[in-house]
Amino acid sequence: MTTTPRSASADGPVMTGAVDPVRLRLAAVEVVEADGPFDPRTTLIKPSHFPSPFDAQGEQDYRAVTFVDGHPTGLRASFTDSSPALRLEIYLPERAETDPTDAAAVLRARLGVDQDLPGYADLCAGDEVLSRLPAAMHGARPSSPWSLYEYLSIGTVLQNTTVARTVQMARALAGLLGTWYRFPDDVVLAGFWRPGDVVDLGEPALREAKLGYRAKTLTRLGAQFLADPDTETRLRAMTGDPQALRAGLRSLYGVGPATTGYLMFDVFKSLDELGHLPPWEAKTLGRLLFDDPGTDPADTIAWCHRRWAPYTMLATHAVFETVFWHRATGNGPAWLDDLIRL
Repeated sequence: MTTTPRSASADGPVMTGAVDPVRLRLAAVEVVEADGPFDPRTTLIKPSHFPSPFDAQGEQDYRAVTFVDGHPTGLRASFTDSSPALRLEIYLPERAETDPTDAAAVLRARLGVDQDLPGYADLCAGDEVLSRLPAAMHGARPSSPWSLYEYLSIGTVLQNTTVARTVQMARALAGLLGTWYRFPDDVVLAGFWRPGDVVDLGEPALREAKLGYRAKTLTRLGAQFLADPDTETRLRAMTGDPQALRAGLRSLYGVGPATTGYLMFDVFKSLDELGHLPPWEAKTLGRLLFDDPGTDPADTIAWCHRRWAPYTMLATHAVFETVFWHRATGNGPAWLDDLIRL
């Protein structure tokens, strides 16, 4: 590297080798206003998410580099406290073949800006639990910039471990497989890899990087997507049939009930989807809703559906994310830190 990149993460980038990051140029700008309850900050900035070399949460913006139709695409989504509008900037490498207008349309959908939420504002106003949340949380939408394959790669390092371990594995993957990109203001982020790259690298190299059993999951997933490049398109055709979509997602290697729930909500925007709670999330919601971390997860799920359908997961997400916002501002409960263990 000729210069030291300025990372958007407090822990700094984890770059390997001596190759300069790929330079990005500003290719398009859109100002977007969403229909229905929408708060750009709580939609884009998720304090519950782990620190990652792949994206950056700022005070007034969110950045990532993602594949759109097979091409690396940088995004910066920025906002102000005085306006509900979102400024979406599309960045591309020099001589990229991507149509920035098409890329913006894909990213608007991934960020949740294009959703319609009829009746949700009334649900929030009339519900005893939701009405006590900060008003900004009523506008928090499922938002992820990632393709299905990228999201699954993230989900793999989230499984059955602490946040600190997840952060370590994400950095290892960025160093082994990621491509680094430099925005015009010198912010550097890692981009993901293509499925064939992880297959070529092989399971032994991933195990050597201390990824454990996830080395097998990542190589199997890579092989699946390499064999069927239209996997995401095929699954998106099932969004009108949640049962078929769940089954399709569960057919992917390593995808269990917890990852299926995350995918249904974050990637496919299924706003009523709540069928499984991983242990630490069950403890968190049990304490928040019933002051009892030992509440049976099945009872919590049934209670939420009775109260908040057809927006069960969207409302549950608002409750869950609120306590992380309190933590981010120094007002979080001590028991939450014990659960996170970062």
